[in-house]
Amino acid sequence: MKDSWLRARAEIENVRRQGQADVAKAHKYAVEKFAEDLVAVKDALEQTVSADAAVSIDTLKAGAELTLKSLNAAFARAQIREIRQLIKSFAGEHTVILSTHILAEVTMTCNRVLIINEGKIAADETMERLRARGERTQRIAVRLARPPADPEGALRAVPGVVSVTRETAPDGSFVVETDAARDAREEIARLAVTQGWGLLEMRAITLSLEDIFIRIIRGEEAAA
Repeated sequence: MKDSWLRARAEIENVRRQGQADVAKAHKYAVEKFAEDLVAVKDALEQTVSADAAVSIDTLKAGAELTLKSLNAAFARAQIREIRQLIKSFAGEHTVILSTHILAEVTMTCNRVLIINEGKIAADETMERLRARGERTQRIAVRLARPPADPEGALRAVPGVVSVTRETAPDGSFVVETDAARDAREEIARLAVTQGWGLLEMRAITLSLEDIFIRIIRGEEAAA
């Protein structure tokens, strides 16, 4: 009984020491990055100090405001980075649950994502599998100078095209979604040229995590 208690106490002490070491590493990383950010502030202050005597008060005030803005941004980034590094330092030994709508923070800190919509789990994925959802289809931005009467129907007839959406801007812009297994760009370009539509632009659109999130919430993506 005593041996079990001693082992449990030793384990708790090891966890405490490891936690302290992780926090120390996070602080060291944050201080180094903060020092890098302060270089821009230092440059701005040097420019203000070395300004010509003929410079107006308004110009000096604008420079000081810009310097203060850079300093505030440096403090903000330092806090964000410190928190990110601290969360990452727990990986492998601890579980941290982060509830947020800021998807950029999810990308930077998390390795697994749960998306909850109207009280129900809409997705439970690793970051790798969630990103892979954006690779199931390919989206292409197409802009035509002289679109036909029914451009959606004409483009949808191209083999491999899944859907066609007209953009809100009245400039002949469309988003064409195709099966990722088949690159339909060459056939779309050929159709536009032979039909005299005047192909002005065609480029691939990469789905962001925000795009994938919205598609899941709207029900356009079934849970894997």
